Amino acid sequence: MSNLIGQSLGRYHILEQLGEGGMATVYKAYDTRLETDVAVKVIRTESLPQNAVERSLKRFEREAKALARLTHPNIVKVTDYGEYEGKPYLVMPYLPGGTLKQKLNGKPMPWQEAIHILLPIARALAYAHEQGMVHRDVKPSNILITHSGDPMLTDFGIAKMLDLEETMDLTGTNAAVGTPEYMAPEQVTSKTVDHRADIYGLGVVLYEMVTGRKPFQADTPMAVLFKHASEPLPRPSAIAPNLPQSVENVLLKSLAKKPEDRYQSMGEFEKAMERLLDGKTKSTPEARRPGDSGVNNLKTSSRPRTEKMPPRSAPEPGHSRTIWRSWMLWIGGIALVAVAILFIFHPSTPTPEPTFPAVPATQVQPTQVSAAGPVAILDSLITACKAEGMITIIATPTSWANYGDIFTLFETTSGVKINSINEDAGSADELAAIEANKDNKGPQAPDIVDVGYAFGATGKTAGDYQAYKVSTWDKIPDAILGIPSKDPDGFWTGGYYGIMALGVNTAVVKTPPTNWADLLKPDYKDQVALAGDPRSSNQAILAVFAAALGNGGSLDNAQPGLNFFKKLNDAGNFVPKIAQPGTVAQGATPIFLTWDYLALGDRDAFAGNPPIKVVYPSPTIASMYVQAISAYAPHPNCAKLWMEILHSDSGQLAWMKGYAHGVNQSDMEARGVIPANLTVMLPTSSAYASAVSPTPDQVATAKSLIIAGWYTTVGVNIK
Repeated sequence: MSNLIGQSLGRYHILEQLGEGGMATVYKAYDTRLETDVAVKVIRTESLPQNAVERSLKRFEREAKALARLTHPNIVKVTDYGEYEGKPYLVMPYLPGGTLKQKLNGKPMPWQEAIHILLPIARALAYAHEQGMVHRDVKPSNILITHSGDPMLTDFGIAKMLDLEETMDLTGTNAAVGTPEYMAPEQVTSKTVDHRADIYGLGVVLYEMVTGRKPFQADTPMAVLFKHASEPLPRPSAIAPNLPQSVENVLLKSLAKKPEDRYQSMGEFEKAMERLLDGKTKSTPEARRPGDSGVNNLKTSSRPRTEKMPPRSAPEPGHSRTIWRSWMLWIGGIALVAVAILFIFHPSTPTPEPTFPAVPATQVQPTQVSAAGPVAILDSLITACKAEGMITIIATPTSWANYGDIFTLFETTSGVKINSINEDAGSADELAAIEANKDNKGPQAPDIVDVGYAFGATGKTAGDYQAYKVSTWDKIPDAILGIPSKDPDGFWTGGYYGIMALGVNTAVVKTPPTNWADLLKPDYKDQVALAGDPRSSNQAILAVFAAALGNGGSLDNAQPGLNFFKKLNDAGNFVPKIAQPGTVAQGATPIFLTWDYLALGDRDAFAGNPPIKVVYPSPTIASMYVQAISAYAPHPNCAKLWMEILHSDSGQLAWMKGYAHGVNQSDMEARGVIPANLTVMLPTSSAYASAVSPTPDQVATAKSLIIAGWYTTVGVNIK
């Protein structure tokens, strides 16, 4: 394969090679549209017969779509796909860090630590099995360990859809797929391979983690396969004498030769590992729950996970000559099926569109909305939403600007449950989720986004939004803070705004900083943090932009902001960790740059333990967040109902209770519907005296500069 460094595959500019295998080369690339780093996996096709290449390219698009539908906190998501000079490629988030293979390095680890690492992977595989997909190549090099310590399962490019004869017809072969050291016996000896092969593969990984060696080793791949199929498993306790019998029992069951003798679902295997930790959780690190991490952190559907999958009929016991015959078939067909190894998928059938008509914006009439309780909305819109049955919201924690009250308003008004996914995602992640799910009507496809101001124009230009004007459209000012507060065509609508401030844990920081220059003082060593990654988070980007204003920059020059953070990092004051409530309370990130409404919300939530002081540095930036409906929303009527609730009096008051200023605030003040105690709560106008608001073009220019220049200037990754 020719070297692609320096070239562009559509919108992806190749920066460097990350790795290379027999079937693909992985590159780090820069997404010029979303302005973020990604990983691009380019499939090698040059050594394949032409008919195999043509067949693979024909089915590549639908199989890539099937991959993109896999959305789980511990699965590296496919966000895009394409073809470059006859070579198909997949696009995934770039996750700096290492692999479990690198972490092991031939050494055993405590069994408790091993299980803590593998439990999220077991849950990811259980989810994939529910979607009808078997990984078939579970191994340490396909488990990434992010900088924050989260395990992520990757390389579903060699997975195969379950129970689908069309897949068999397309591939024209049943050749083995996988890596010999981690392959289940039936992957070689039988035509019938199901989800239990992944149970075996994960069992091999656990075996290697706790013993420091693979169960079967030999000089050739064929010899390893033969051992998996015919030799007894070396007892783990013979290699690791201190291994508890209970752990060995779990390994023996997961590594049974016959599929019917193993755990019959990944959920059973997961529960068995969880039981091993019973009574140990107080003395060992707490297992990270899916959703705790900010990396690719998408929740699955709100429906309970189905633990039981009816297995296919078990294969008949095989003899040695059956095994040898399988090897010969495998060897003879390997060249012809190489591309099938990476692309054995079946297209999932998209969920059909609702049969009822969507309610256009012109049908929604303005209604008087009470300040509390259910919102009065046009009945036809509520009925249409109920028929859709769900709304998917992305990157919207209930604690952010008091969104929890808005969630309650929506559910009370509509009777429809909210599917909230990827609560810790940034604005760029939200647009990426829209684009990755264009043809997907499942629970991972967002209906609504809540994004930073610059991403309103970005999403409109990219075609990610559909136009909708709420019934209170005319009451929303054309401009707030001197910048447009709504798109003239209705593609996005401003919702709430605040200013960039410093939150300070005064239990740790006895003398809070009062301005930008103070942050460079040695008093604040290892104390200053951002509330997001400035390469994807709107909040973090604007924090860097605000720092530019206080360090010789301007609304047209954000570079001094990057220079300031370089100085902060060089001085040892910057903490390369995303500030979250837990890290603030623990004192790991006691000074954090964030929106004032979030800092004030943290202050109330902590209730003095620890005490939080909100400091307004001068100058600083004021900006708003905007909301939009996905152009591909699976539930468009629920999305419109959501927008109506946001811009009702009740929705606006909910944001104000979260210390954010609503865009309808002036109209509501004129009508006298804002309670006096709420008016007193909101940040005073004096806090905004030194705040300035960049225009959309200025924000877009600064955003591009900060995303592209963060690592080259500051030189640190945010965990």
